[in-house]
Amino acid sequence: MARGGGIRPRGRTYRYDDRGATAAEAGIQLGADVRGQQAVELAGADEARRIDFASTATGEDAGPPRGTPVEGVILTGLDSAGTAFAIRVDAARGELPDADLGRIVDSVEVH
Repeated sequence: MARGGGIRPRGRTYRYDDRGATAAEAGIQLGADVRGQQAVELAGADEARRIDFASTATGEDAGPPRGTPVEGVILTGLDSAGTAFAIRVDAARGELPDADLGRIVDSVEVH
């Protein structure tokens, strides 16, 4: 029975919360080129975004040598508990085929 003569709510309503995107963009090195952002569907996530970027390697953390062009994506959003998450995948330009990157993105499950 609807309360107060109103309509009974069905399902859940979601509103994109940019906390995840803000955290992800903070994870991209200063001076990187953000090439795009789009909504994506990830298993287990209420909402998610894909942020594509390009930068140059810093030469740290077992990455490519300093100055190497790097391309990557960050998958970010909120899990069903409202906790922000970010997953970063990057590689030296040309080293990770688009098909492989697509399979990585498609394999992501948020728990």
